[in-house]
Amino acid sequence: MHELDPSARSRDDKRKEKRFDVNLKGKVFDLERGFEDDCVVVDLSPEGARIRSALPWPLGTHIVLYVTGFGRFEGSVVQRDENHLGLQFQSGVVKQRRTAEQLANFAYDKQVSPVPLRSAVRTAQLPPLQRFICSDGSEAACEVVDIALGGVALKTDARPAIGALLRFGDVVGRVVRHTDDGVAVEFMGKKPAAG
Repeated sequence: MHELDPSARSRDDKRKEKRFDVNLKGKVFDLERGFEDDCVVVDLSPEGARIRSALPWPLGTHIVLYVTGFGRFEGSVVQRDENHLGLQFQSGVVKQRRTAEQLANFAYDKQVSPVPLRSAVRTAQLPPLQRFICSDGSEAACEVVDIALGGVALKTDARPAIGALLRFGDVVGRVVRHTDDGVAVEFMGKKPAAG
C-alpha cells in the first residue's frame, strides 16, 4: 500500500536538490511516542530522504533521523509504502549547506566521516532543538551544528555563561563551552515534574 501526504506531490515537483543514493545505516526516532528503529537511508538530499524501516510510521509523524556520517535531521513523514518512508527535513539554511557539502564529498569518494551516536541520554529524551529557554526565563533561537545523544553544538546569537542551565522542552542541558558561532551543551536529562 502506498500513501502520500497530499502536499507531498507539490513538494516533489518543487524539489530543488538532487537526491544522492547513499545506502547508509541510520536510526529513526519518534520522540512523541518514544519509538526508535534501525533503518537504511536509501537516498539523501539537504531537503529530505528516503529510508527503509520495518516499523509503521504514520504520515505526518515528526521524526528525528540520524544518518551515519551526516548527523541528525528533524523532519516529518510525507510518504510511505510497505518498506520505505519519504521524509521532508526542517533544516535551516546553514544545515542544508553543510549537508550539500557532505553529499558532494560523499559523491566524490564514497566515504563518510563517522559521527558517533553516544548514549548518555535515552533516545526518547532527544528534545526539539530550534529554541531554548535560559535560567532567567529568556528564550533564544538556535540551529543544530552537530549532535549526539549526550550533547549538541548550537549556532545561536545568545551567549549564556559556561555552566548555565538551558531548557529544551522538558530536557535540561548545561553549557560546557562557547564556540565561534554559539555554544556546546551537555544534556542532563529531563527536568523533574513540578509537584
